[in-house]
Amino acid sequence: MGQLSGRRCPFIPQLLVVLLVTTGTAAIKTKPVSGVLGDSVQFPLQLNPGLNVTRVIWSFKANASKKIEVAEYNLKHCKYNRQRLKLSNDTLQISALELSDSGVYEAHITDQSTQVEEDSFNLTVYEPIPVPLIQHEILSYSAQDCSITLRCFVPAGSSAQITWKDDNTSNALWRHSDNSHVLHLTVPTSMPNVTYTCVARNPAQEQSKSVNVAELCVQEARRWRWPIYLAVLVVVLGALSIALYLMKRRRRKAADRAATSPEEPMYSQVQNRDEQDPNRTIYSEVRAGRDGTGWPQD
Repeated sequence: MGQLSGRRCPFIPQLLVVLLVTTGTAAIKTKPVSGVLGDSVQFPLQLNPGLNVTRVIWSFKANASKKIEVAEYNLKHCKYNRQRLKLSNDTLQISALELSDSGVYEAHITDQSTQVEEDSFNLTVYEPIPVPLIQHEILSYSAQDCSITLRCFVPAGSSAQITWKDDNTSNALWRHSDNSHVLHLTVPTSMPNVTYTCVARNPAQEQSKSVNVAELCVQEARRWRWPIYLAVLVVVLGALSIALYLMKRRRRKAADRAATSPEEPMYSQVQNRDEQDPNRTIYSEVRAGRDGTGWPQD
């Protein structure tokens, strides 16, 4: 024991230094913060109770760039080295967010006793997510069921994930990180209300759009009936056209036959009163001459 206690341990101070450095580093936890392009975001400091803040220096670093000081707060004034910033003793606010605002923001906090604390925030600015676009395609329709395909689209730059939800059970079917997702369904025609919702979300925002699949199937069924109605209408109009054509043709033939048939002789009753017998009647055949005069014939 004496020999052990009398030995010098040169590694203990180095070990203590490593532990202290590691403990101090672990105490600073970078908090993830998400923002939407054009909106505002705040970084609230988590200060120890009883800490009387006299100065806060905010710095910014993007990726591998050099850390720069962007704002300073003290009891007398606020200093800004960057636009769109607003300071209080425990909060930094950035308005009208830009994509270039993404990066790490660190706060160096000093109190009256010169005690120093640090806080860190990792900001990621996302483009706004528009309302998803849903396209559908009817694969088949019958009296029993309707087979349909739904496709949900969002812009690729929004970094949004797609989730299809069945609103009847509120259970997520699956999730996909692509900018579009396809859902295949077979819906019984006996169900009047079958609603599915496409949800697009990123860490900063969420948008959704719903569609009633049963209504889509009914609308598509009506569209499928129109070609049948149109075909029947075409057949009826065609039959009427043929009937009218045949009637006109018959009339034309009858007119042609009447024009080419010989003229029937015309008879006129000529009444010649004889002086001796006034009641005597003479019939004469009158033939039309070329000059339009009639020649009597015995």
